[in-house]
Amino acid sequence: MKKLKRISVLGATVLGLGGCAAVGVIQTDDPQQKLRDAQAMIEQNRPIPAERFIVEAIDICQQRADRNCLANGYRMYGIFFLWAGPAWAHYADNGGFRDKSASYAQRYSKSVEYFIQSRDLLAQGDHYDELSNVNLNLGFAYGAANQLAEACQAFDASLLAYRENIRRNPGVKVILSDKYATYDSYILSKKTNAGCPAG
Repeated sequence: MKKLKRISVLGATVLGLGGCAAVGVIQTDDPQQKLRDAQAMIEQNRPIPAERFIVEAIDICQQRADRNCLANGYRMYGIFFLWAGPAWAHYADNGGFRDKSASYAQRYSKSVEYFIQSRDLLAQGDHYDELSNVNLNLGFAYGAANQLAEACQAFDASLLAYRENIRRNPGVKVILSDKYATYDSYILSKKTNAGCPAG
């Protein structure tokens, strides 16, 4: 797919109906569908099924040796930890996270870890649209972890990947809110909000 996806941390996802994977979700062996379902569960503040779908998707991607699939799985795990709010603390600190090296207190560090894994896989190919998105989210994760310099670098990397995607695919249109005329202005706004130095 040759367009920049998921400018914000999460986009809208349509849920299937029926099935037994989770209430309102159809059981599937498709890892990309599992990741879409995980996104919906994250948006609904349902960490248990969300993480289960992510881990199941990552396992399938690994079994298939599908690098792009795995990068998407790691990206969603990064979003999972970035999104984890106070309501998730009880789940996390009572043995809830399937990633046993994770805790609620260091969720942003885990988010950074998974975004970096996703970024490193995407950097092995020509996936500049996805790379732009992962670097954007990595900037948010570094910002949440109070790592300002790294956040600023990640936002810059997002913009560079975006520009390379546009150079290679001149017809690509990026969907931004009416508040931003260009992706450059969007990134500048995020850098300003994060406290990045001007220039």
